[in-house]
Amino acid sequence: MRLTKGEVVDLADAAARARGYAFTEYARPEPQYDPADQIWLLAYDQKLIGKHFIVAVGDRSKRTTILESTK
Repeated sequence: MRLTKGEVVDLADAAARARGYAFTEYARPEPQYDPADQIWLLAYDQKLIGKHFIVAVGDRSKRTTILESTK
């Protein structure tokens, strides 16, 4: 059974919070599911400065990975 969008957002938010990201500075992402890789991707874009990061959530494993912008 696939994760719900709500579950994905909760997992991604928890991972980002653990890394110290302040959500008031970022626009709320819309989860996108990639059926080929069975992962969810959430792109957080900073409102003012334009920094961003992506959280990948494994649909079955619920494992999270944060990909940070180098710019």
